[in-house]
Amino acid sequence: MKLKSLLSHLVISLLSLWVLGYGYLDYNSLWSTIYAIIHILILFAAYSYSGYVIFRGENKMKLWNYALIAIIGCSLWLICIVDSGGDLDWKNGPGGIWLFYHLYTIGFNLPFSLLPQLNNTLNLILLLLFSILPSFFLMLGGYFRIRNETHSRNVNLTDFPS
Repeated sequence: MKLKSLLSHLVISLLSLWVLGYGYLDYNSLWSTIYAIIHILILFAAYSYSGYVIFRGENKMKLWNYALIAIIGCSLWLICIVDSGGDLDWKNGPGGIWLFYHLYTIGFNLPFSLLPQLNNTLNLILLLLFSILPSFFLMLGGYFRIRNETHSRNVNLTDFPS
């Protein structure tokens, strides 16, 4: 389960990069903002659906199954902070290691960084959030799967009026 969630994260991230490459060809601030919001909503749905599909047959929430993506992301985030001294300039400064973190969290990182309102204002806490969001939405999808399966097992045909 844990490897399936990590694989789904990597697939969604690569698809996100591919789609964003076409969507941000025109850097018009209004359209890029609308496109980024739509993209983020699609990411929420993709991770939730992925969690719904991957964790089929689970009868209770196991946090470890969902937390692998966040654990890897938070560890990478911490390594980047220690190595770069908190410098977020991964293009010019000593924070070149942030490139690996940006690649790992590209699904959420890229739409937020291309928004004109948030450009150059990404702080450390927001970057940490990018590594937690995929796990959260996978867990949300898994929660709905478990809730639906438990609910369907508890429903009897005699409960409905004829």
